[in-house]
Amino acid sequence: MSRTLKFGLVVLLSFLTSAVLLGIERAVGIGWDFHPDSVTYATTSGDVYESILDNWFGLFNNGYYVVAYFLGESIVAITLMNMLVFALTNGFIYKLIREKSHYPVTGALMLLLLLNPYRVHLSTTLLKETLIIFLLILIVSSTNTARVFPIVGMFILRIASPLYLIVLIPRRWLFYGFLAVCMVTAFYWDAALGRILEFNEQEMRLRDFDTIPTFQEYGFLGAILRGIVWSLLAVSGLFALVSPAPAYVPLAVGSIMTLVFLKKATGSFKIPLQLLVVTSLFGVMVTGFTAYIRYIYPVLIAWPLLALMKND
Repeated sequence: MSRTLKFGLVVLLSFLTSAVLLGIERAVGIGWDFHPDSVTYATTSGDVYESILDNWFGLFNNGYYVVAYFLGESIVAITLMNMLVFALTNGFIYKLIREKSHYPVTGALMLLLLLNPYRVHLSTTLLKETLIIFLLILIVSSTNTARVFPIVGMFILRIASPLYLIVLIPRRWLFYGFLAVCMVTAFYWDAALGRILEFNEQEMRLRDFDTIPTFQEYGFLGAILRGIVWSLLAVSGLFALVSPAPAYVPLAVGSIMTLVFLKKATGSFKIPLQLLVVTSLFGVMVTGFTAYIRYIYPVLIAWPLLALMKND
């Protein structure tokens, strides 16, 4: 079977998987409005679009509202778009592994990445993470010059998305980057501290089942502790033990599937420092674990692919 045909088959089967899960979720009572942000995109995109026309700088971080607006704020159209984007992303992941992996990866093993439970779920929603993941995979698989457009697109969708690009930085550069950040922070310490405390005071724990400690009561040190602890919980999947809830099971299973994939494919778990830096930074900025896991999921998907592409 040719690679082109296999690519198409991966796309088709991925779309069907998404469609099956969509049917199951609706059958058990998980509606399109399960995520509050989905309701926002389906009801306020027109208003946000009008505000962007008055101030084009408003496009950054609000680009998905424009997408939802041009799709008529249609629940069906936006969901279908995400299902198609998910399927196409899986096609690119398959292509990337087959063409650039330094390790042998069987089709069965590849399913651990392609059928990550939470990512399949995201494809059945109106949320923007599926589109952001698609753009990040394009960046990972492209040359430097071809990365410009997906980087800009990702920035328009989420203003904090440049942090994802840290996973592409060679490890030896992190030290110099750390020194540069320390120097800038020293000069603007009051502003930096104020911003971190502002993040820490947000209330983003909106789900009753979310009992992951936020450490907010410890102020600045709590924000740093949250960044470190949440990063380790997210990568390992241990958050499901700290806050046992059915909704966290698919997320934890996804983390475990990634670890199993890395162990089987590369011989080690290969948790890079770059990944821990990105996930820790988001932990400092976000105070609700359900929001946090959505924000970092793009890099959790890119992580095993980058490990396959490194021959060290």
